[in-house]
Parts: sequence; structure tokens; C-alpha cells
Amino acid sequence: MREWARLLSPAGTLIVRVPHCSRGFTHPQHRAGFDVSFPMYFDPSFPGGYSGVELRLVSMMLTWFAQPELKKACLSPFQYRAGLLLGRLFDAVAAMSPAACSRIWAYWVGGFEEIEFVFEKPATTSERKSEA
Repeated sequence: MREWARLLSPAGTLIVRVPHCSRGFTHPQHRAGFDVSFPMYFDPSFPGGYSGVELRLVSMMLTWFAQPELKKACLSPFQYRAGLLLGRLFDAVAAMSPAACSRIWAYWVGGFEEIEFVFEKPATTSERKSEA
């Protein structure tokens, strides 16, 4: 994250899609999942472990039925369509309160496969002054 933030231009956007902690991991390199607390580590006011990299969270989205192109190749047509439909429903509910869905509701629906974070790098001090 430090390197991505360094390469990102001021007011630039960084999109991070990672496995959500509520779903079992199927890829051998996925050792841990992420949850809604991940962006807190990029907020300088977070006393619990600020990482030294300042990024502002723009949005967060949970996805229940991620990678549909892969699933289309692996599931029956009925399972695929059912998964798409349920995914849209669960994702819409999760969009209302990602924190509640990530921590509580996710386990009732079998977990979310993916969580997406959209971060913005703050403008430099001189750019902040010129905006004021």
C-alpha cells in the first residue's frame, strides 16, 4: 500500500479488490481476508495502528458472487443464474451498511467473496490551500 500510495498522484484514485474475511479462501496464496476495518489503517487519526500512509476511503462494496465469468464455466446454467440473482440481492442489501453486513449478516448468507475499497490520495498541502 505504501508503494501504491507513493506512485499515486495527488487526488488520484486507487481501487483495491481483495478476498473478504467471511468466505473460505480457495487460492493457495490467500492467507487472510480483509474486512471493513482495513481503511482505518490509512487514517492518520486512527490510534489503533495508523500505517503512515494517508488515503481517504471513497467507497466500499461487498460482493457475494464475484468472478461470474469463472462461475459460468464451472456451474450449471441454473446454478449460475441463481447465483447471479442472489448475488445482486445480497450485494444491494450489503451496500446499505457494509459494516453490519461484513461483521454480522455475512455469516447468515455464507459470506462475501470479495470486498472492494476505493481510496483517494489527499491533495498536497499547496493544492489544498489553492482550493480554499
